[in-house]
Amino acid sequence: MDDKSLLFSPWFRLIAHRWLIPDGGWWDDLTKTMTTDVHCDYVNIHCFDPPMEHMGGGGDAGPVYSAALEEGDASRKQGAYGKIKTHKESKVSQLMHVDEVFSAVSLLYISPLKSNLENDYVKKTYNADDLAFCDEILCKVSRSFAAVIRQLPPTLLVDVLIFYLVLRALDTIEDDMTAFENNDIKVKHLMSFHKTALVDPNWSMDGVGEADEKRLLQEFPKCHSVYAALNEQSRRVISDITQRMAAGMAEFVDKDLGQGTADVKQYNRYCHFVAGRGGSEPSLCRFGSREAINGQ
Repeated sequence: MDDKSLLFSPWFRLIAHRWLIPDGGWWDDLTKTMTTDVHCDYVNIHCFDPPMEHMGGGGDAGPVYSAALEEGDASRKQGAYGKIKTHKESKVSQLMHVDEVFSAVSLLYISPLKSNLENDYVKKTYNADDLAFCDEILCKVSRSFAAVIRQLPPTLLVDVLIFYLVLRALDTIEDDMTAFENNDIKVKHLMSFHKTALVDPNWSMDGVGEADEKRLLQEFPKCHSVYAALNEQSRRVISDITQRMAAGMAEFVDKDLGQGTADVKQYNRYCHFVAGRGGSEPSLCRFGSREAINGQ
């Protein structure tokens, strides 16, 4: 296999080196390989780069995947937990965007945004320690929403903050492709989430997700504490949207989305459930808090 003069395809070379030739690989026991499912993997999507001799060219193609990425990295943010390569720009390339660098420096050091959580209404209404956890975890599991959420009026801020964390917890369950023995168990957790996580003050889940998303599920009772202190309208809206989103997620659990959705209609439907549903909740919460907002 190491003789590059032989006309093996680059993909066959990689498959052979990874699964066929190594100790315990397919070649060691062809009978078992051909007659049993011992080497079958119906769960994971394996991604790998072509051999180095196929890289370069006019586009200077380089490695995209690595063993570390395929195994997952707990330090990475939500989104397949590091198992899917995401686009990243070099530090030099980022610094070339002078207007963005100026905006970032201004936001962080010159005129930093102040959270509206430091408000008498908020302090009197919610448990300080539990709310502090929610605020901390929001900034760790949100890529872009945290700063915006923390600028909302105090009487709406906590509603939307908890709404986001509830759906992030639900999304963590949906995203984890290895934690559940089968999809039926995952669907059961999704469909019952609004009746467990939002009803039982002691509900939590361990072993699902990674890094901060995993911690969110492990310490969910702190989120429930704040959720339970919201007004009835906001709780009802959050529970309803959570139930609807879970139903939509469950619809796609058994579908192989490795190559995308079947058509644009299915793509729009999937996006509606996993993202669009979330967009309607803040508006509904706003109506529930209208009197409080107008009273500021």
